[in-house]
Order: sequence, then structure tokens, then C-alpha cells
Amino acid sequence: MFACFASHILFKRKIIMSPKFSFNTEFVMACVIYSFLKYAKLFSMLIYSRMKKYRTALFIGRFQPLHKGHLYSLTKACEVGERVLVMIAKSNSFKTENDPWHWSIRKKMLMEVVERLGLSKKIIKIFTCPDYPSDQYWLRQVEKRAGKFEVVVTNNEWVAEIMEKAGYPVYRSGLWRRETLEGVKIRKMIREGRGDWVERVPEPVVEILSRSEKDVS
Repeated sequence: MFACFASHILFKRKIIMSPKFSFNTEFVMACVIYSFLKYAKLFSMLIYSRMKKYRTALFIGRFQPLHKGHLYSLTKACEVGERVLVMIAKSNSFKTENDPWHWSIRKKMLMEVVERLGLSKKIIKIFTCPDYPSDQYWLRQVEKRAGKFEVVVTNNEWVAEIMEKAGYPVYRSGLWRRETLEGVKIRKMIREGRGDWVERVPEPVVEILSRSEKDVS
């Protein structure tokens, strides 16, 4: 197979017909190229298979509002888990500066985006969980509401610490374009009536917030 591939490359490049052609040198070069391409493909497949090693991933966020940074993390969650559960945190907090939207609005954002992106079969459950004074009680509520999961996807260190202490692997997806895709900045833009917030969130979120009567306080 190496010989056939090498001969094909050399013939296409008209190297075989060249009077300066050195079969050993050019043949070895072709084999090296072929080997590189082959093993590069195997390496990428190995990396992909290692990332996708969990049956169910749990992705936790407040989604105040759902922005494109969340979409990046959601994509990573879909790579880590064969299926994904999404938890809307702090569902008992709304109409405040940091948590302006009711959980039902946030859930609608998620459902619309998941539907538009064609992820309905991948993201099997979207649920809510309020905050509690006790971290351990909060954890038990998360487990009860989520059901079985094997890995947690989050960039929140408080959540990560609780989950790691409980024995769950935590995948930190990283904060994509943090300087522009930060919830506190986007909420401020909306409060101030600036139009550039629409560039930072998915289109369904723009539509939902534009027609929602629950304005940022």
C-alpha cells in the first residue's frame, strides 16, 4: 500500500520521469508524508474518542441571559458526553440586577436555542434547581433532579469544588471571548438600552427578550 501511494504521488508530480529522480529518496519522502497523514488522522480520532468518554454530562449555568459563551460551553458538553443534561441554577432568584429573568424565561431561551441548533436528541433534559444555604443540600437536590450523570461541565469554581468533593469529574470548558461575552456586561447593555447586546446572544434569545415583559430592573 505504501508503494502504490508513493508511486502515485511521484507520478503525479512527474518526479519518476525526471532524470534527477532518486527513487530511494523520493520514495522515502512519499512514505513519510503518507505515514504523517495516516497517524495524524488516528491521533485526532483518539483525542475525539477520549473526550467523548462519558455517557451523560451535566452542564450547569444561570443563563442570565443565555449568550454565545454559553453556547461554546454547551458545545463542549456535547463533545464530552454522549448525551447532556442542562441545569438552570438559581431558579429561585429573579428581578434583581444579577438575576433579572425568571427561570421560565431562561428555560424558554434554552429550549429555543437547542431546537434551532438541532440538538434536541443530544440534550435530553433541561431542568431547574434553586439555591440553598447548605452546599450539601444543594448537591443532593441537583442529583435528585438530574438523575444519573458521570461528569459535570462548568466554569464556576464554587460548583466545581462541590462536585469534585462529591467525587464527580469536572470538565472546565474555558471562558470563550470572556472580555465581551460576560453576563454582567450584557445585562448592563440591556439595562442601558444599548443595541450591541444583540451581537452577543443567539438570535432566539434576542427574540424572546425583545417580546418579554420582564425587563431588567
